[in-house]
Amino acid sequence: MPAPLPARAVAALREGRAIDAIKAVREVEGLDLRQAQARVAAYLDSEPALQKRLDERHREFRKRLIGWVLVVDAVILAALAAWWFSR
Repeated sequence: MPAPLPARAVAALREGRAIDAIKAVREVEGLDLRQAQARVAAYLDSEPALQKRLDERHREFRKRLIGWVLVVDAVILAALAAWWFSR
């Protein structure tokens, strides 16, 4: 079992913020980026429920992002169509 992470890093992971967890590990433990990523990954490997929650949040984020991209594309297409037919 890996050594426990700083409380701030664990709290960030519970909120689905892996990048903030890595930043916290770097700041508290003075590690470089790769070492901090490895520590967080090892912690997540030992906590499958937390890994599952993080994966679910990532999927939700991707769905919302794709939705927004489609909305922006539709607005751009509508603006182009309006411009094209108003010439």
